[in-house]
Amino acid sequence: MSTRRGDGWTCDHGAQYFTARDPGFRAEVARWQQAGVAALWSPRIVVIDAHGVRKAESARNASLACRA
Repeated sequence: MSTRRGDGWTCDHGAQYFTARDPGFRAEVARWQQAGVAALWSPRIVVIDAHGVRKAESARNASLACRA
């Protein structure tokens, strides 16, 4: 995962999330959650362009997903 931090902002430009479908992997992810090293991702995704910053309709519509 790749995150950049600045004064009052963070920007995730790597893999913000993953999907666990395999039962064995799901069990492993559950252990990570219990250990506090993984959590459900609840993003606030914005689009930054020449017009400023605005809320993205979806992650697929944002070429650079950042948390404002």
